[in-house]
Amino acid sequence: MPDVSAFLIEDDFLASLVKRFESKASQRQTEEIHIPEDELTEALRIGRKYVEQWEKLENQISKEVRKTEENHGTTNVGEKSMNYPCRHASKPHDPEVAAESKEAAVYLVARKLGIPAEKIGDFPQTKNFRNGADDRQTCDATSKFRNIDGTCNNLAVPSYGKSGSIFSRLIVNSNEGYGDGIGAIRTSKLTKNPLPSPCSISTAVLVNDSVPNPAVTLLAMQWGQFLDHDLTLTPTFKNNDGKEFACCSTDSIGTTLLTTPHPECLPIIIPLNDSTYNPSVDGDGRVNEQPLLTVMHTIWLREHNRIAGFLYQFVPNQTDEYYYQHARRIVIAVMQHIIYTEYLPVIIGPTLAAQVMSPENGYYNGNPAVFTEFSLAAYRMGHSQTPAQAVDNSFAEDLTSQLFKAKGEKLGMDLISFNIQRGRDHGLPPYVSMLYYLASNFLLQTQPTSFDHLLPRTSSEVVSAMKSVYESVYDVDLYIGGVTEKPLPNAELGPTFAGIFAIQFLNLRRTDRFFYTNNIGQPTGFTSNQLEQIQKMSMARIICSNNDGTIKEIQPNVFRTPDELLNKRIPCNRITGIDWNYFLKI
Repeated sequence: MPDVSAFLIEDDFLASLVKRFESKASQRQTEEIHIPEDELTEALRIGRKYVEQWEKLENQISKEVRKTEENHGTTNVGEKSMNYPCRHASKPHDPEVAAESKEAAVYLVARKLGIPAEKIGDFPQTKNFRNGADDRQTCDATSKFRNIDGTCNNLAVPSYGKSGSIFSRLIVNSNEGYGDGIGAIRTSKLTKNPLPSPCSISTAVLVNDSVPNPAVTLLAMQWGQFLDHDLTLTPTFKNNDGKEFACCSTDSIGTTLLTTPHPECLPIIIPLNDSTYNPSVDGDGRVNEQPLLTVMHTIWLREHNRIAGFLYQFVPNQTDEYYYQHARRIVIAVMQHIIYTEYLPVIIGPTLAAQVMSPENGYYNGNPAVFTEFSLAAYRMGHSQTPAQAVDNSFAEDLTSQLFKAKGEKLGMDLISFNIQRGRDHGLPPYVSMLYYLASNFLLQTQPTSFDHLLPRTSSEVVSAMKSVYESVYDVDLYIGGVTEKPLPNAELGPTFAGIFAIQFLNLRRTDRFFYTNNIGQPTGFTSNQLEQIQKMSMARIICSNNDGTIKEIQPNVFRTPDELLNKRIPCNRITGIDWNYFLKI
């Protein structure tokens, strides 16, 4: 039986994980596989043909798509009204077509050679494609302002950190997340049977209940969603005309698919004996506004304008661009301070949060891309926090059957099923693989080989529920395994999701040339006095400064509930803020 203690967070956990992460990244760079020019050229030709055939196929099934009104696949996760770029453009020389031809060619060569697609490298080695403009652009190394699109944060690779960049992976072995190591949906490891329906898992493992968290406020969930929308966005697949496509018939639900489903469909099959959804009721994809999220955006917009007003008062006679850029720079610094010193200690615990901010882990000239395991699993832990709940196997019914429910309908969507299915669609590794990756004695630790090996990290009730729906412990989805773990001391998350959080936010900090604690006293950084003022700021101060005047008292740590001894409510005028006299020269 695996040593359970190996999965606990130790004092040097993050340091050892960073060494492995950097070692793997360096190894991948040196092991890049080069394909002969003629093979790449042929692959590109076939790739272009593939794109053309794909468009014909989409036109063929578009008639049936137009007749449908509902969509149950992973292309519809509450984002139907969002306009993402078309995957395939119709213009013969459009860059999007070239990009998709490259993608098709990569997978073609990968299948031919029997290797993961990421091992092939990029196509700039051929005469057909060269490096994009992002990596040829000239960056101003002396500027203290971030580019609006995220480029030029990394001076060596300007495209690192660019808005819209693809996700990265912690576990880069694609055989862990895909059935064929390339793109096929993962199957049961032992029997190769299809994995259980996400609906079956949601029903068997999770419970519709609201378990209040007495230590953490609703604002912790709301800040998490606000931050999540800034860090991650997972585009959905659309037709070449930019419209949604349907996967399931509107006549009934369950196993009824369209006669000609789109190749990218990954429908969530609802068991015929499902106790919540039945053949006479269907979900709806209408997107609603979330009022608390709107409030969060509003107070930060007000904070930006408030800072710009102070700068105008203390440093007059400057251009509008001057006030905008400097206010934006300070707002980002304050947000980073709140994330790393207030939010993370609540979510992953103060011990692990301190490791994330340790000065021993300095600037790293690497890729800041968000990890798939973070975006599609760990950061979706917030769905268990709604409303103001603990992160566990209890989810509000609003999310498991009422999400985006249309007026007059009895049922909406099951967000948890979408989380599971989307994770499979994107090739997330199974839960036990992530346990192995995060284990402190990485080279010696073996994966759990039975469900009982998950004890005591996970409760016996949850483990029994997993046994009832999964064929083996190797099949447990990362989201389900992570969200149901018992939390670390003084934290919201268990060791697996906390570990993913830690390495993600550490990587974001280390690869950020403009991080607020970097280059202090240098031309591109803040002065030591300015940093001291920024470190006085808190989310409590933001709320006090930007509400409508009705909030006059607040606890200093707003992510935790008030406590008469440790977190007592005090008047807003006692919550510290920035002394703008230190920003006369910025």
